[in-house]
Amino acid sequence: MPGAASARSTASDHRVEVIEQSGGAPARPDFSAFGMSTDDRRASARGMWTGRVQRWPVLLFGLLIAASALPAQDGTLQWMVTLQGFASSSPAVSPDGGTVYIGTETSTAGRIVAVNSDGSVKWSVVRPDWVDSSPAVAPDGTVYVGCSDGRLYALNPANGAIRWEVNTRTFVLSSPAIGVDGTIYFGAGDARLHAVSRDGVERWAFQAGDWIDSSPAIGVDGTIYFGSRDKNLYAVAPDGTERWRFQTGGRIDSSPAIGVDGTIYVGSADQRMYAIAPDGSKKWDYLTNGEIVASPVLGADGTVYFAAVDTNFYALAPETGALRWRRSLPANSVSTAAVRGDGAIIFGADDGLVRALEPRDGAIRWSFDTRAGQGDYIESSPLVAPDGSIYFGSLDGRLYKLRGNGSPLSTLSSWPAFRRDVAHTGRATYVTDGSGRLLNLATRAQVAGNDTLIAGFFVQGSSAKAYLVRGIGPALEQFGVAGFMIDPRLEVFSGSTLLWANDNWNTAEPGPSPVDTAEAVGAFPLVPGSKDATLVLALQPGLYTAHLQSSDERGGVALFEAYDAIGGD
Repeated sequence: MPGAASARSTASDHRVEVIEQSGGAPARPDFSAFGMSTDDRRASARGMWTGRVQRWPVLLFGLLIAASALPAQDGTLQWMVTLQGFASSSPAVSPDGGTVYIGTETSTAGRIVAVNSDGSVKWSVVRPDWVDSSPAVAPDGTVYVGCSDGRLYALNPANGAIRWEVNTRTFVLSSPAIGVDGTIYFGAGDARLHAVSRDGVERWAFQAGDWIDSSPAIGVDGTIYFGSRDKNLYAVAPDGTERWRFQTGGRIDSSPAIGVDGTIYVGSADQRMYAIAPDGSKKWDYLTNGEIVASPVLGADGTVYFAAVDTNFYALAPETGALRWRRSLPANSVSTAAVRGDGAIIFGADDGLVRALEPRDGAIRWSFDTRAGQGDYIESSPLVAPDGSIYFGSLDGRLYKLRGNGSPLSTLSSWPAFRRDVAHTGRATYVTDGSGRLLNLATRAQVAGNDTLIAGFFVQGSSAKAYLVRGIGPALEQFGVAGFMIDPRLEVFSGSTLLWANDNWNTAEPGPSPVDTAEAVGAFPLVPGSKDATLVLALQPGLYTAHLQSSDERGGVALFEAYDAIGGD
Protein backbone atom coordinates (compact mmCIF):
# COMPACT_ATOMS: atom_id res chain seq x y z
CA MET A 1 0.00 0.00 0.00
CA PRO A 2 1.41 3.45 -0.84
CA GLY A 3 2.85 5.00 2.30
CA ALA A 4 2.97 1.79 4.33
CA ALA A 5 6.52 0.84 3.39
CA SER A 6 7.87 4.35 3.85
CA ALA A 7 6.17 4.60 7.22
CA ARG A 8 8.27 1.71 8.45
CA SER A 9 11.57 3.00 7.10
CA THR A 10 11.35 6.62 8.19
CA ALA A 11 13.47 7.82 11.09
CA SER A 12 10.46 9.46 12.71
CA ASP A 13 9.03 6.07 13.70
CA HIS A 14 9.39 5.02 17.34
CA ARG A 15 10.74 1.48 17.48
CA VAL A 16 12.00 -1.21 19.77
CA GLU A 17 14.03 -3.59 17.63
CA VAL A 18 13.11 -7.27 17.49
CA ILE A 19 15.89 -9.41 18.95
CA GLU A 20 16.33 -12.96 17.66
CA GLN A 21 18.54 -15.53 19.34
CA SER A 22 19.58 -18.33 17.04
CA GLY A 23 21.85 -20.93 18.69
CA GLY A 24 20.79 -24.57 18.82
CA ALA A 25 17.25 -25.68 18.07
CA PRO A 26 15.14 -25.78 21.26
CA ALA A 27 13.50 -28.98 22.36
CA ARG A 28 10.02 -29.46 20.90
CA PRO A 29 7.06 -30.91 22.77
CA ASP A 30 6.45 -34.66 22.54
CA PHE A 31 2.92 -35.64 21.42
CA SER A 32 3.58 -39.30 20.75
CA ALA A 33 1.33 -40.21 23.67
CA PHE A 34 -1.59 -38.93 21.60
CA GLY A 35 -0.57 -40.87 18.49
CA MET A 36 0.74 -37.81 16.68
CA SER A 37 3.99 -35.95 16.14
CA THR A 38 4.55 -32.24 16.73
CA ASP A 39 4.41 -31.72 12.97
CA ASP A 40 1.09 -33.64 12.90
CA ARG A 41 -0.35 -31.18 15.36
CA ARG A 42 0.97 -28.21 13.40
CA ALA A 43 -0.52 -29.70 10.25
CA SER A 44 -3.83 -29.92 12.09
CA ALA A 45 -3.81 -26.23 12.92
CA ARG A 46 -2.20 -24.85 9.78
CA GLY A 47 -1.88 -27.42 7.08
CA MET A 48 1.57 -28.62 6.01
CA TRP A 49 0.55 -28.23 2.36
CA THR A 50 2.13 -24.80 2.35
CA GLY A 51 5.59 -26.18 3.04
CA ARG A 52 6.35 -23.85 5.95
CA VAL A 53 9.89 -23.64 7.32
CA GLN A 54 10.02 -24.04 11.11
CA ARG A 55 11.72 -21.06 12.80
CA TRP A 56 11.80 -20.52 16.52
CA PRO A 57 13.16 -17.04 17.37
CA VAL A 58 12.87 -15.69 20.88
CA LEU A 59 10.98 -12.41 20.48
CA LEU A 60 11.00 -9.59 23.01
CA PHE A 61 8.02 -7.34 23.59
CA GLY A 62 8.26 -4.06 21.74
CA LEU A 63 6.13 -1.38 20.18
CA LEU A 64 6.27 0.32 16.81
CA ILE A 65 4.15 3.38 16.16
CA ALA A 66 3.57 4.64 12.62
CA ALA A 67 4.70 8.17 11.87
CA SER A 68 2.20 10.73 13.11
CA ALA A 69 2.38 12.52 9.76
CA LEU A 70 0.53 9.72 8.00
CA PRO A 71 -3.13 10.46 7.23
CA ALA A 72 -5.83 8.40 8.95
CA GLN A 73 -6.46 6.29 5.87
CA ASP A 74 -8.47 3.06 5.90
CA GLY A 75 -6.13 0.07 6.07
CA THR A 76 -2.96 1.92 7.15
CA LEU A 77 -0.78 1.04 10.11
CA GLN A 78 -1.61 2.61 13.47
CA TRP A 79 0.78 0.51 15.55
CA MET A 80 2.21 -2.96 15.92
CA VAL A 81 3.37 -4.78 19.04
CA THR A 82 6.11 -7.39 18.99
CA LEU A 83 5.03 -10.46 20.97
CA GLN A 84 7.01 -13.24 22.60
CA GLY A 85 6.11 -15.83 20.00
CA PHE A 86 4.26 -16.43 16.76
CA ALA A 87 0.57 -15.47 16.65
CA SER A 88 -1.76 -17.72 14.69
CA SER A 89 -4.42 -17.13 17.34
CA SER A 90 -7.10 -14.58 16.46
CA PRO A 91 -7.60 -11.54 18.71
CA ALA A 92 -10.71 -10.89 20.81
CA VAL A 93 -11.69 -7.65 22.52
CA SER A 94 -12.90 -6.81 26.04
CA PRO A 95 -16.49 -5.66 26.68
CA ASP A 96 -15.34 -2.02 26.98
CA GLY A 97 -13.31 -2.27 23.77
CA GLY A 98 -10.14 -1.18 25.56
CA THR A 99 -8.18 -4.44 25.64
CA VAL A 100 -7.28 -6.98 22.96
CA TYR A 101 -6.39 -10.58 23.87
CA ILE A 102 -4.33 -12.97 21.74
CA GLY A 103 -2.40 -16.23 22.15
CA THR A 104 1.17 -16.96 21.01
CA GLU A 105 3.58 -19.87 20.65
CA THR A 106 7.32 -20.52 20.77
CA SER A 107 9.19 -23.82 20.49
CA THR A 108 8.54 -24.83 24.09
CA ALA A 109 5.86 -22.54 25.53
CA GLY A 110 3.03 -20.15 24.84
CA ARG A 111 1.51 -16.96 26.17
CA ILE A 112 -1.81 -15.22 26.55
CA VAL A 113 -1.18 -11.52 26.00
CA ALA A 114 -3.44 -8.57 26.82
CA VAL A 115 -2.71 -5.38 24.86
CA ASN A 116 -4.31 -1.99 25.49
CA SER A 117 -5.88 -0.13 22.59
CA ASP A 118 -2.92 2.29 22.56
CA GLY A 119 -0.49 -0.59 21.93
CA SER A 120 0.94 -0.93 25.44
CA VAL A 121 1.10 -4.44 26.89
CA LYS A 122 -1.29 -4.78 29.84
CA TRP A 123 -0.17 -8.23 30.93
CA SER A 124 1.29 -11.48 29.61
CA VAL A 125 0.80 -14.95 31.07
CA VAL A 126 3.25 -17.76 30.24
CA ARG A 127 1.82 -21.25 29.69
CA PRO A 128 3.82 -24.47 29.24
CA ASP A 129 2.70 -25.01 25.63
CA TRP A 130 1.34 -23.28 22.53
CA VAL A 131 -1.71 -21.04 22.71
CA ASP A 132 -3.11 -21.31 19.17
CA SER A 133 -6.68 -21.31 20.44
CA SER A 134 -8.36 -17.92 20.14
CA PRO A 135 -9.64 -16.28 23.34
CA ALA A 136 -13.32 -15.77 24.09
CA VAL A 137 -14.47 -13.02 26.44
CA ALA A 138 -17.49 -13.33 28.74
CA PRO A 139 -19.79 -10.37 29.51
CA ASP A 140 -18.07 -9.99 32.92
CA GLY A 141 -14.70 -9.75 31.16
CA THR A 142 -13.41 -13.23 32.03
CA VAL A 143 -11.07 -14.48 29.30
CA TYR A 144 -11.39 -18.14 28.27
CA VAL A 145 -8.70 -19.75 26.12
CA GLY A 146 -7.44 -23.23 25.30
CA CYS A 147 -3.82 -24.33 25.38
CA SER A 148 -1.90 -27.24 23.90
CA ASP A 149 -1.03 -28.34 27.43
CA GLY A 150 -4.57 -29.76 27.38
CA ARG A 151 -6.18 -27.12 29.55
CA LEU A 152 -8.92 -24.55 29.20
CA TYR A 153 -8.06 -21.48 31.26
CA ALA A 154 -10.29 -18.81 32.77
CA LEU A 155 -8.29 -15.62 33.34
CA ASN A 156 -8.90 -12.46 35.34
CA PRO A 157 -9.02 -9.65 32.76
CA ALA A 158 -7.37 -7.17 35.15
CA ASN A 159 -4.07 -9.01 35.59
CA GLY A 160 -4.21 -12.37 33.79
CA ALA A 161 -4.42 -14.36 37.02
CA ILE A 162 -5.83 -17.86 36.51
CA ARG A 163 -9.28 -18.14 38.07
CA TRP A 164 -9.63 -21.83 37.23
CA GLU A 165 -8.52 -24.43 34.70
CA VAL A 166 -9.95 -27.66 33.28
CA ASN A 167 -7.49 -30.35 32.17
CA THR A 168 -8.46 -32.60 29.23
CA ARG A 169 -5.03 -34.34 29.38
CA THR A 170 -4.52 -33.88 25.66
CA PHE A 171 -4.24 -30.67 23.57
CA VAL A 172 -6.72 -27.86 22.85
CA LEU A 173 -6.56 -26.02 19.52
CA SER A 174 -10.31 -25.40 19.31
CA SER A 175 -11.48 -21.95 20.40
CA PRO A 176 -14.17 -21.83 23.10
CA ALA A 177 -17.77 -20.74 22.60
CA ILE A 178 -19.89 -19.20 25.35
CA GLY A 179 -23.55 -20.15 25.76
CA VAL A 180 -26.34 -17.86 26.93
CA ASP A 181 -26.14 -19.40 30.42
CA GLY A 182 -22.36 -18.96 30.56
CA THR A 183 -21.48 -22.56 29.69
CA ILE A 184 -18.18 -22.81 27.79
CA TYR A 185 -17.91 -25.33 24.94
CA PHE A 186 -14.66 -26.41 23.28
CA GLY A 187 -13.14 -29.36 21.44
CA ALA A 188 -9.91 -31.19 22.26
CA GLY A 189 -7.45 -33.80 21.06
CA ASP A 190 -9.29 -36.48 23.05
CA ALA A 191 -12.00 -36.34 20.35
CA ARG A 192 -14.46 -34.85 22.82
CA LEU A 193 -16.55 -31.72 22.92
CA HIS A 194 -16.36 -30.47 26.51
CA ALA A 195 -19.01 -28.41 28.29
CA VAL A 196 -17.78 -26.51 31.34
CA SER A 197 -19.76 -24.27 33.69
CA ARG A 198 -18.70 -20.68 34.27
CA ASP A 199 -17.13 -21.70 37.60
CA GLY A 200 -14.96 -24.39 35.98
CA VAL A 201 -16.97 -27.56 36.61
CA GLU A 202 -17.20 -29.95 33.66
CA ARG A 203 -20.85 -30.68 32.90
CA TRP A 204 -20.41 -33.27 30.18
CA ALA A 205 -18.15 -34.42 27.36
CA PHE A 206 -19.47 -35.63 24.01
CA GLN A 207 -17.39 -38.29 22.24
CA ALA A 208 -16.68 -37.82 18.52
CA GLY A 209 -14.64 -40.13 16.31
CA ASP A 210 -11.39 -38.14 16.11
CA TRP A 211 -9.81 -35.02 17.55
CA ILE A 212 -11.62 -31.69 17.31
CA ASP A 213 -9.82 -28.61 16.01
CA SER A 214 -13.04 -27.01 14.73
CA SER A 215 -14.40 -24.35 17.07
CA PRO A 216 -18.05 -24.86 18.09
CA ALA A 217 -20.88 -22.56 17.01
CA ILE A 218 -24.03 -22.23 19.11
CA GLY A 219 -27.44 -21.83 17.49
CA VAL A 220 -30.21 -19.67 18.91
CA ASP A 221 -31.89 -22.78 20.33
CA GLY A 222 -28.67 -23.77 22.12
CA THR A 223 -27.64 -26.51 19.67
CA ILE A 224 -23.85 -26.78 19.43
CA TYR A 225 -22.39 -27.39 15.96
CA PHE A 226 -18.78 -28.45 15.36
CA GLY A 227 -16.63 -30.44 12.97
CA SER A 228 -14.14 -33.22 13.62
CA ARG A 229 -11.26 -34.90 11.86
CA ASP A 230 -13.57 -37.93 11.59
CA LYS A 231 -15.15 -36.00 8.65
CA ASN A 232 -18.44 -35.31 10.45
CA LEU A 233 -20.31 -32.15 11.29
CA TYR A 234 -22.10 -32.74 14.60
CA ALA A 235 -25.17 -31.17 16.16
CA VAL A 236 -25.28 -31.67 19.93
CA ALA A 237 -28.05 -30.60 22.31
CA PRO A 238 -27.24 -28.39 25.33
CA ASP A 239 -27.47 -31.49 27.55
CA GLY A 240 -24.74 -33.26 25.54
CA THR A 241 -26.92 -35.66 23.54
CA GLU A 242 -26.41 -36.01 19.81
CA ARG A 243 -29.11 -34.56 17.57
CA TRP A 244 -27.55 -35.53 14.25
CA ARG A 245 -24.31 -35.81 12.32
CA PHE A 246 -23.53 -35.08 8.68
CA GLN A 247 -20.61 -36.82 6.99
CA THR A 248 -18.40 -35.01 4.49
CA GLY A 249 -15.57 -36.45 2.41
CA GLY A 250 -12.71 -35.05 4.50
CA ARG A 251 -11.67 -33.85 7.93
CA ILE A 252 -13.31 -30.66 9.19
CA ASP A 253 -10.93 -28.14 10.72
CA SER A 254 -13.10 -25.23 9.56
CA SER A 255 -15.52 -23.80 12.11
CA PRO A 256 -19.24 -23.46 11.31
CA ALA A 257 -21.13 -20.24 10.61
CA ILE A 258 -24.90 -19.95 11.15
CA GLY A 259 -27.27 -18.07 8.83
CA VAL A 260 -30.37 -16.10 9.80
CA ASP A 261 -32.56 -19.08 8.86
CA GLY A 262 -30.46 -21.49 10.93
CA THR A 263 -28.50 -22.93 7.98
CA ILE A 264 -25.06 -24.16 9.03
CA TYR A 265 -22.14 -23.43 6.67
CA VAL A 266 -18.84 -25.29 7.03
CA GLY A 267 -15.81 -26.15 4.91
CA SER A 268 -14.08 -29.52 4.63
CA ALA A 269 -10.74 -30.96 3.54
CA ASP A 270 -12.68 -32.63 0.70
CA GLN A 271 -12.50 -29.16 -0.95
CA ARG A 272 -16.21 -28.46 -0.54
CA MET A 273 -18.21 -25.79 1.22
CA TYR A 274 -21.42 -27.24 2.67
CA ALA A 275 -24.76 -25.69 3.58
CA ILE A 276 -26.64 -27.90 6.05
CA ALA A 277 -30.24 -27.35 7.14
CA PRO A 278 -31.02 -27.22 10.89
CA ASP A 279 -32.40 -30.78 10.65
CA GLY A 280 -29.08 -32.11 9.32
CA SER A 281 -30.04 -32.47 5.65
CA LYS A 282 -27.78 -31.09 2.94
CA LYS A 283 -29.01 -27.99 1.12
CA TRP A 284 -26.04 -27.72 -1.25
CA ASP A 285 -22.29 -28.06 -1.57
CA TYR A 286 -19.77 -26.17 -3.68
CA LEU A 287 -16.54 -27.77 -4.95
CA THR A 288 -13.35 -25.68 -4.89
CA ASN A 289 -9.84 -26.72 -5.94
CA GLY A 290 -8.31 -26.98 -2.48
CA GLU A 291 -8.92 -27.89 1.13
CA ILE A 292 -10.97 -25.42 3.17
CA VAL A 293 -9.42 -24.58 6.52
CA ALA A 294 -10.71 -21.02 6.94
CA SER A 295 -14.20 -20.66 8.35
CA PRO A 296 -17.00 -19.11 6.29
CA VAL A 297 -18.52 -15.75 7.17
CA LEU A 298 -21.73 -14.18 5.92
CA GLY A 299 -22.49 -10.82 4.37
CA ALA A 300 -25.49 -8.64 5.20
CA ASP A 301 -27.41 -10.32 2.36
CA GLY A 302 -26.28 -13.80 3.44
CA THR A 303 -23.50 -14.17 0.84
CA VAL A 304 -21.06 -16.87 1.98
CA TYR A 305 -17.43 -15.68 1.94
CA PHE A 306 -14.36 -17.90 2.48
CA ALA A 307 -10.86 -18.70 1.27
CA ALA A 308 -9.73 -22.14 0.07
CA VAL A 309 -6.22 -23.55 -0.14
CA ASP A 310 -6.27 -23.06 -3.92
CA THR A 311 -5.22 -19.36 -3.90
CA ASN A 312 -8.83 -18.22 -4.32
CA PHE A 313 -11.35 -16.32 -2.24
CA TYR A 314 -15.01 -17.17 -2.92
CA ALA A 315 -18.43 -15.54 -2.65
CA LEU A 316 -21.41 -17.92 -2.92
CA ALA A 317 -25.17 -17.36 -3.00
CA PRO A 318 -26.65 -18.57 0.31
CA GLU A 319 -29.77 -20.11 -1.24
CA THR A 320 -28.14 -22.24 -3.94
CA GLY A 321 -24.38 -22.17 -3.46
CA ALA A 322 -23.96 -20.62 -6.92
CA LEU A 323 -20.71 -18.74 -7.44
CA ARG A 324 -21.19 -14.97 -7.29
CA TRP A 325 -17.51 -14.16 -7.78
CA ARG A 326 -14.05 -15.51 -7.13
CA ARG A 327 -10.93 -13.47 -6.38
CA SER A 328 -7.60 -15.02 -7.39
CA LEU A 329 -4.79 -14.50 -4.86
CA PRO A 330 -1.01 -14.87 -5.15
CA ALA A 331 -0.94 -17.12 -2.06
CA ASN A 332 -3.14 -19.43 -0.02
CA SER A 333 -5.20 -18.27 2.92
CA VAL A 334 -6.44 -20.02 6.07
CA SER A 335 -7.48 -16.72 7.68
CA THR A 336 -11.20 -16.27 8.31
CA ALA A 337 -12.55 -13.00 6.94
CA ALA A 338 -14.37 -10.19 8.74
CA VAL A 339 -17.29 -8.34 7.11
CA ARG A 340 -17.68 -4.69 8.03
CA GLY A 341 -20.85 -2.66 8.10
CA ASP A 342 -19.81 -0.96 4.86
CA GLY A 343 -19.54 -4.39 3.21
CA ALA A 344 -15.73 -4.62 3.05
CA ILE A 345 -14.40 -8.18 3.46
CA ILE A 346 -11.06 -8.24 5.32
CA PHE A 347 -8.74 -11.26 5.65
CA GLY A 348 -5.07 -12.27 5.77
CA ALA A 349 -3.03 -14.57 3.54
CA ASP A 350 0.22 -16.51 3.40
CA ASP A 351 1.93 -13.76 1.38
CA GLY A 352 1.91 -11.50 4.45
CA LEU A 353 -0.85 -9.22 3.17
CA VAL A 354 -4.20 -8.28 4.65
CA ARG A 355 -6.72 -7.37 1.97
CA ALA A 356 -10.11 -5.66 1.94
CA LEU A 357 -12.39 -6.77 -0.90
CA GLU A 358 -15.49 -5.13 -2.32
CA PRO A 359 -18.69 -7.15 -1.66
CA ARG A 360 -20.08 -6.57 -5.15
CA ASP A 361 -17.32 -8.13 -7.26
CA GLY A 362 -14.36 -8.97 -5.03
CA ALA A 363 -12.24 -6.08 -6.29
CA ILE A 364 -9.41 -5.15 -3.94
CA ARG A 365 -10.33 -1.99 -2.03
CA TRP A 366 -6.98 -1.85 -0.22
CA SER A 367 -4.19 -4.09 1.03
CA PHE A 368 -1.68 -3.82 3.86
CA ASP A 369 1.73 -5.45 3.39
CA THR A 370 3.51 -6.68 6.55
CA ARG A 371 6.57 -7.69 4.52
CA ALA A 372 8.00 -4.16 4.60
CA GLY A 373 9.04 -5.06 8.14
CA GLN A 374 9.66 -8.73 8.91
CA GLY A 375 6.42 -10.18 7.58
CA ASP A 376 5.21 -13.78 7.52
CA TYR A 377 2.09 -15.87 7.04
CA ILE A 378 -1.11 -14.33 8.40
CA GLU A 379 -3.31 -17.15 9.69
CA SER A 380 -4.90 -15.03 12.39
CA SER A 381 -8.41 -13.82 11.55
CA PRO A 382 -8.82 -10.03 11.60
CA LEU A 383 -10.87 -8.44 14.35
CA VAL A 384 -12.83 -5.30 13.47
CA ALA A 385 -13.34 -3.50 16.76
CA PRO A 386 -16.43 -1.39 17.59
CA ASP A 387 -14.51 1.79 16.70
CA GLY A 388 -13.57 0.32 13.31
CA SER A 389 -9.93 -0.45 14.15
CA ILE A 390 -8.57 -3.66 12.62
CA TYR A 391 -6.46 -6.07 14.71
CA PHE A 392 -4.69 -9.24 13.58
CA GLY A 393 -1.73 -11.42 14.53
CA SER A 394 1.01 -12.80 12.30
CA LEU A 395 3.60 -15.55 12.32
CA ASP A 396 6.15 -12.72 12.27
CA GLY A 397 5.42 -12.47 16.00
CA ARG A 398 3.46 -9.23 15.92
CA LEU A 399 -0.01 -7.97 16.73
CA TYR A 400 -1.03 -5.27 14.26
CA LYS A 401 -3.56 -2.49 14.57
CA LEU A 402 -4.72 -0.85 11.33
CA ARG A 403 -6.86 2.21 10.99
CA GLY A 404 -10.39 1.56 9.79
CA ASN A 405 -12.92 3.97 8.34
CA GLY A 406 -15.14 3.97 11.42
CA SER A 407 -17.30 1.07 10.22
CA PRO A 408 -17.53 -1.80 12.76
CA LEU A 409 -18.48 -5.41 12.06
CA SER A 410 -21.70 -5.71 10.09
CA THR A 411 -24.70 -5.64 12.40
CA LEU A 412 -26.93 -6.90 9.59
CA SER A 413 -25.02 -10.16 9.16
CA SER A 414 -25.81 -13.15 11.35
CA TRP A 415 -22.15 -14.28 11.24
CA PRO A 416 -19.78 -11.52 10.05
CA ALA A 417 -16.51 -12.79 11.54
CA PHE A 418 -14.58 -15.67 13.08
CA ARG A 419 -16.51 -16.69 16.25
CA ARG A 420 -19.27 -14.30 15.08
CA ASP A 421 -18.54 -11.25 17.27
CA VAL A 422 -15.63 -9.27 18.70
CA ALA A 423 -15.83 -11.16 22.02
CA HIS A 424 -15.60 -14.49 20.12
CA THR A 425 -18.66 -15.97 21.83
CA GLY A 426 -19.37 -18.22 18.84
CA ARG A 427 -23.08 -17.80 19.52
CA ALA A 428 -25.86 -16.87 17.10
CA THR A 429 -28.21 -14.22 18.42
CA TYR A 430 -31.27 -14.30 16.18
CA VAL A 431 -33.14 -16.15 13.46
CA THR A 432 -36.02 -14.64 11.48
CA ASP A 433 -38.60 -16.19 9.18
CA GLY A 434 -38.97 -12.91 7.28
CA SER A 435 -42.47 -12.15 8.57
CA GLY A 436 -41.32 -9.20 10.69
CA ARG A 437 -40.25 -5.73 9.61
CA LEU A 438 -37.66 -3.37 11.03
CA LEU A 439 -39.31 0.04 11.08
CA ASN A 440 -36.49 2.14 12.52
CA LEU A 441 -32.72 1.91 12.93
CA ALA A 442 -30.87 4.53 14.97
CA THR A 443 -27.41 5.09 16.42
CA ARG A 444 -26.05 8.04 18.41
CA ALA A 445 -22.39 8.90 18.93
CA GLN A 446 -19.93 11.63 19.81
CA VAL A 447 -18.31 12.56 16.49
CA ALA A 448 -15.03 14.50 16.47
CA GLY A 449 -14.64 17.43 14.09
CA ASN A 450 -12.90 15.55 11.28
CA ASP A 451 -14.43 12.14 11.96
CA THR A 452 -17.40 10.44 10.32
CA LEU A 453 -20.18 8.33 11.81
CA ILE A 454 -20.81 5.46 9.38
CA ALA A 455 -23.90 3.24 9.41
CA GLY A 456 -24.52 0.40 6.99
CA PHE A 457 -27.90 -1.01 5.97
CA PHE A 458 -29.11 -3.56 3.44
CA VAL A 459 -32.28 -3.34 1.35
CA GLN A 460 -33.67 -6.74 0.39
CA GLY A 461 -36.46 -7.58 -2.02
CA SER A 462 -37.26 -7.32 -5.72
CA SER A 463 -38.15 -3.64 -6.06
CA ALA A 464 -37.32 -0.22 -4.64
CA LYS A 465 -38.15 0.68 -1.04
CA ALA A 466 -38.84 4.13 0.39
CA TYR A 467 -36.69 5.20 3.34
CA LEU A 468 -36.43 8.29 5.49
CA VAL A 469 -32.78 8.84 6.45
CA ARG A 470 -31.84 11.58 8.92
CA GLY A 471 -28.68 13.07 10.42
CA ILE A 472 -29.73 14.83 13.62
CA GLY A 473 -27.76 17.41 15.58
CA PRO A 474 -29.62 20.60 16.62
CA ALA A 475 -32.90 18.71 17.18
CA LEU A 476 -31.24 16.83 20.06
CA GLU A 477 -31.37 20.01 22.15
CA GLN A 478 -35.09 19.47 22.80
CA PHE A 479 -34.19 16.18 24.52
CA GLY A 480 -31.63 17.79 26.81
CA VAL A 481 -28.56 16.57 24.90
CA ALA A 482 -25.59 18.88 25.45
CA GLY A 483 -22.75 19.34 22.99
CA PHE A 484 -24.80 18.35 19.95
CA MET A 485 -23.40 18.71 16.42
CA ILE A 486 -24.31 22.18 15.16
CA ASP A 487 -24.39 21.47 11.43
CA PRO A 488 -24.48 17.77 10.41
CA ARG A 489 -24.03 16.72 6.79
CA LEU A 490 -25.57 13.45 5.57
CA GLU A 491 -24.30 11.40 2.63
CA VAL A 492 -25.56 8.04 1.31
CA PHE A 493 -23.21 5.74 -0.62
CA SER A 494 -23.51 2.55 -2.64
CA GLY A 495 -20.04 1.03 -2.33
CA SER A 496 -17.67 3.96 -2.90
CA THR A 497 -20.18 5.91 -5.04
CA LEU A 498 -21.88 8.92 -3.47
CA LEU A 499 -25.59 8.79 -4.37
CA TRP A 500 -27.21 11.59 -2.36
CA ALA A 501 -26.21 14.24 0.14
CA ASN A 502 -27.99 16.81 2.30
CA ASP A 503 -26.74 19.54 4.60
CA ASN A 504 -29.89 21.35 5.73
CA TRP A 505 -33.16 19.44 5.77
CA ASN A 506 -35.27 22.36 4.52
CA THR A 507 -33.58 21.93 1.13
CA ALA A 508 -33.80 18.14 1.11
CA GLU A 509 -33.91 16.47 -2.29
CA PRO A 510 -34.90 14.12 -3.86
CA GLY A 511 -38.19 12.59 -2.88
CA PRO A 512 -41.42 13.50 -1.08
CA SER A 513 -41.70 16.05 1.70
CA PRO A 514 -39.53 15.10 4.70
CA VAL A 515 -42.14 16.67 7.00
CA ASP A 516 -44.97 14.49 5.68
CA THR A 517 -42.77 11.39 5.62
CA ALA A 518 -41.56 11.93 9.20
CA GLU A 519 -45.15 12.29 10.40
CA ALA A 520 -46.18 9.13 8.53
CA VAL A 521 -43.48 6.96 10.10
CA GLY A 522 -43.77 8.45 13.59
CA ALA A 523 -40.43 10.26 13.67
CA PHE A 524 -40.13 13.28 15.96
CA PRO A 525 -40.51 16.60 14.08
CA LEU A 526 -37.59 18.88 13.27
CA VAL A 527 -37.52 22.60 13.99
CA PRO A 528 -38.09 24.62 10.79
CA GLY A 529 -34.85 26.25 9.67
CA SER A 530 -32.62 23.97 11.74
CA LYS A 531 -29.43 22.55 10.26
CA ASP A 532 -30.41 18.90 10.70
CA ALA A 533 -30.05 16.77 7.55
CA THR A 534 -32.78 14.65 5.95
CA LEU A 535 -33.23 12.54 2.83
CA VAL A 536 -36.31 10.67 1.59
CA LEU A 537 -35.05 8.01 -0.81
CA ALA A 538 -36.29 5.21 -3.01
CA LEU A 539 -33.57 2.57 -2.65
CA GLN A 540 -33.16 -0.44 -4.91
CA PRO A 541 -32.15 -3.75 -3.25
CA GLY A 542 -28.51 -3.63 -2.21
CA LEU A 543 -26.01 -2.55 0.43
CA TYR A 544 -25.74 1.11 1.43
CA THR A 545 -23.75 3.18 3.90
CA ALA A 546 -24.70 6.52 5.39
CA HIS A 547 -21.95 8.95 6.41
CA LEU A 548 -22.72 11.60 9.02
CA GLN A 549 -20.15 14.33 9.62
CA SER A 550 -19.88 17.95 10.69
CA SER A 551 -20.08 20.56 7.94
CA ASP A 552 -18.04 23.05 9.96
CA GLU A 553 -15.63 20.57 11.63
CA ARG A 554 -16.87 21.49 15.13
CA GLY A 555 -18.07 17.96 15.84
CA GLY A 556 -20.46 16.99 18.63
CA VAL A 557 -23.15 14.45 19.49
CA ALA A 558 -25.05 13.28 16.41
CA LEU A 559 -27.91 10.86 15.79
CA PHE A 560 -28.33 8.79 12.62
CA GLU A 561 -31.81 7.41 11.87
CA ALA A 562 -33.23 5.27 9.07
CA TYR A 563 -37.00 4.68 8.86
CA ASP A 564 -38.87 2.23 6.66
CA ALA A 565 -41.28 4.56 4.88
CA ILE A 566 -43.53 1.57 4.01
CA GLY A 567 -44.51 0.55 0.50
CA GLY A 568 -42.41 -1.38 -1.98
CA ASP A 569 -41.73 -5.10 -1.93
